[in-house]
Amino acid sequence: NKSTNIEMIASDKTKTHKKSVSFGDTRVREYGVVCDINPACEDGPSIGLDWNYEAEHSVPVDQFCKDSPSPANVLDAEKRKAILLQWGVPKDEIWASTLEQSAIQEGRMKSYASFLKKLMKREQAQGN
Repeated sequence: NKSTNIEMIASDKTKTHKKSVSFGDTRVREYGVVCDINPACEDGPSIGLDWNYEAEHSVPVDQFCKDSPSPANVLDAEKRKAILLQWGVPKDEIWASTLEQSAIQEGRMKSYASFLKKLMKREQAQGN
C-alpha cells in the first residue's frame, strides 16, 4: 500500500500545470520636492517630499519598473542641491536647512561623546 502512495505522488509531480500571473496598471502619484531636515544625511541638504501631489495617473507595471530609479540610489550633496534648485527651492532655504541639520548632528555627537564618557567611568568604577 505504501508503494502505491509513492507512485501516485510521483505521477502527480510529472503532470504539467500551466500557471500564469499577470498584473494590471500601477497608480502613480508624483509628489513635489522640498528641502528637509534629516540628521542622518551626512553633508549638504536633505530632500523630502511635499504634501501636495500631481493628479494620479496609471502606468503599466512593466513600464513603471523600467522607468523607476533604483531604491539604493544615493545622491551626493551637490546632486541633492541641484534637485532642490531645479524644483524652485530658494538658495537661502537650502542653506538654512543645511545649517540646522549640521547643528542637530553636532548636538548628537556631543550627546554620544557624553554617553561614552559616562559609560567608561562606570566600567572603570566596576573594575576597581
